[in-house]
Amino acid sequence: MENVDNWQTKISVQQKQKIMSLVETFNRPCPRYTSYPTAKQFIPLEGSEEQINESELYAELDGNLKTVSLYLHIPFCQQLCYYCGCHKFITQNKEKGQTYLNYLIKEIEQRAPSLPAEVQVTDIHLGGGTPTFFSDEQLQSLANALKANFNISDKCEWAIELDPRTLDSTRINNIIDIGFNRFSLGIQDFNDKTQIAINRQQSYQSIESLILAIRQRQAATTNFSINFDLVYGLPHQNQQTFMQTLENVVSLNPDRIAMFNYAHMPSMFPSQAKIKQADLPNAQLKVAILIDAINYLEINGYRQVGLDHFVKADDNLYQAQQNETLIRNFQGYAASATQVTLGLGVSAISDYSVAMLQNDKSLKCYYQALDLQQTAFAKVIFRSNQDKQRALIIDNLLCHLMLPIQQIPQRDFAEEWRQLRILVSLGLLTIERHKIVLTEVGQIFIRNVAQVFDSYNKLSHVNGFSNAV
Repeated sequence: MENVDNWQTKISVQQKQKIMSLVETFNRPCPRYTSYPTAKQFIPLEGSEEQINESELYAELDGNLKTVSLYLHIPFCQQLCYYCGCHKFITQNKEKGQTYLNYLIKEIEQRAPSLPAEVQVTDIHLGGGTPTFFSDEQLQSLANALKANFNISDKCEWAIELDPRTLDSTRINNIIDIGFNRFSLGIQDFNDKTQIAINRQQSYQSIESLILAIRQRQAATTNFSINFDLVYGLPHQNQQTFMQTLENVVSLNPDRIAMFNYAHMPSMFPSQAKIKQADLPNAQLKVAILIDAINYLEINGYRQVGLDHFVKADDNLYQAQQNETLIRNFQGYAASATQVTLGLGVSAISDYSVAMLQNDKSLKCYYQALDLQQTAFAKVIFRSNQDKQRALIIDNLLCHLMLPIQQIPQRDFAEEWRQLRILVSLGLLTIERHKIVLTEVGQIFIRNVAQVFDSYNKLSHVNGFSNAV
């Protein structure tokens, strides 16, 4: 394997040294900012008198609503992955999947009529849990329900998260026939020792066969996209083992790579207690893995987008970043400028711009609400004007790696300016005439920079989040 010192194409040796010197300073709890305010600030809805009227939320957008995105949460998994922090239920009972599907369709039929008929759905994302816990017939029923109840664009992107252990080439072809055209495969790591430690074993050959099945169908169309999800900071990982994983990944040539920082929080996610703390790379090693990965992917044709995505130069995510139209939502990054995301299913979050609402996390409560012909919303936050202002600032940082100075007038952001100047002195930012720009060093600590503008989770007293690095 080529010496890592020869790979310095995006982050230089000097920048790497600077980054490593700052790791301990910035390795503290910090939100990932898939929304602002974060879900931690949501407050409970209690009682029927607090039922939310979706039509009123749409009306507050003043007729500007043209497109929406849909997120559907499928919470079941057949096997527990020890590292996972997602909201899921482990079961082998497929009947639970059918019951859940019935209620999910009921929620679709209940909520769709509130959406103005002319508004088109441009993005559909099935996440979990494991969406392929559903059979192909159940996925088809779900797709039919969506088509029957929503105005879906002919160019709609149908995305689904895939657990490779639940699939073969036959299932892949059936899923394509249903209409899905973006596939996210949970790889995490190809190293056997790491896979055993996280209780998620899957071979390179099994992944390769699925990719070949998709590519064979792709020959007849051009709108398929294959995404890989990777996680760094898992047990037994080091620079050499993760580089071997990346070599395998690059050989399979996915269109996008999402590379997430493992958050070890066993007090919040009890299954993580099955992972030994002593087997985890420390913060310094995690950042070294990240830097090497960024450089390796860069020289192999991938461009970093925002916090954790890597795409080809012709990908619409990269083009959106270059054009400053990239957006961030609960699924990560998107090129689509939809104002509203409707979350369907247990624990799913809906974002109406003016407010965010989360469905109940309990299956029993979710089912009971729908049986009563009520929405399953359990928590809410209404965005204040200040929230909207700060959300725009944080999105600019996370999406475009810069901030127009006109967005942060000194009279309103005196304390933030003081903190920004400290970050400038540390080499994370540069201040130009009309904008503040993140440096290559600053991009590693991008969550910390965004936290400067978080009025809820101040740097000195935040908890309940994973460490930033």
